[in-house]
Amino acid sequence: MQDSLLILQVLINGLLLAGVYGVAAIGLNLIFGVLRVANIAHGDFMMLGAFMVYTLSGLGLSPLIGIPIVGGILFIIGLLTERFLVERVVYQPMAYSLLLLYAVSIVVRNAGLNVWTSNYVSLNILPGSLHIGPLDVSEIRLVVFMIAVGLTVAFTLILNRTIMGKTIRASIQHPDLAGACGIDVRKVRALTFGVGTLLAGITGTFFIMLFSVNPEMGDMMILKLFAIVIVGGLGNYLGTFAGALVIALAETFTGFYGTTQFTDVAVFAIFLLSLILRPQGLLGGRKTA
Repeated sequence: MQDSLLILQVLINGLLLAGVYGVAAIGLNLIFGVLRVANIAHGDFMMLGAFMVYTLSGLGLSPLIGIPIVGGILFIIGLLTERFLVERVVYQPMAYSLLLLYAVSIVVRNAGLNVWTSNYVSLNILPGSLHIGPLDVSEIRLVVFMIAVGLTVAFTLILNRTIMGKTIRASIQHPDLAGACGIDVRKVRALTFGVGTLLAGITGTFFIMLFSVNPEMGDMMILKLFAIVIVGGLGNYLGTFAGALVIALAETFTGFYGTTQFTDVAVFAIFLLSLILRPQGLLGGRKTA
């Protein structure tokens, strides 16, 4: 009985973490779907979001109120990054965009180290737990999960029910045809990169509320996000959540039954097995809904 409760507790923790991972991974998948670039600076944009909300908190603003402010700032940063940098390499071989975004990653990370130093910090809000029968659920994890679910639902509705969402889907599925039909694909690309960066920044605010982080957090995060996207299926947004759940559960179970140092080994072992056994991902690739 006790073992069953422990397993259920770990499952709940893994589910809550998967919701957070899923938000950032959707942003990464969306950018690749429209622009066909692998945004290796995505983890560093997460770092910016984390430390921006940390700074706002130091100025007396509630971190939860700071989330939409940080999201708006990261959206603008994403728009400008795509307009003045990424747009220039969209139709070039992928090596060009990889090198460009690697340079962006280095600049953002080193700027973060200069501004906030390399110290680990966190935001300790809602430290209590909810007691649901014999289970304990962290209040902040539950709040963050609910916000993540709300963002995901909003994103899905926008992508499937609005004109803007339909233009994004058209640009993913048939970019040349979309342009021929009068869709300004260039604006769609800028908007998409902005939205993806917004999602990365908001996920960063979640992480600093859940864990201790420093400005070098982007290195490991981008690897985990790529693992999630590949495991779930590149371009498949439903698959992104499947990948996030697999990776999050691997982390939580490995951390609980093994050591925290071994969690990354488990994650990338799953990543490699996915590439070998099912390279198209759990739910296949290139689906927009």
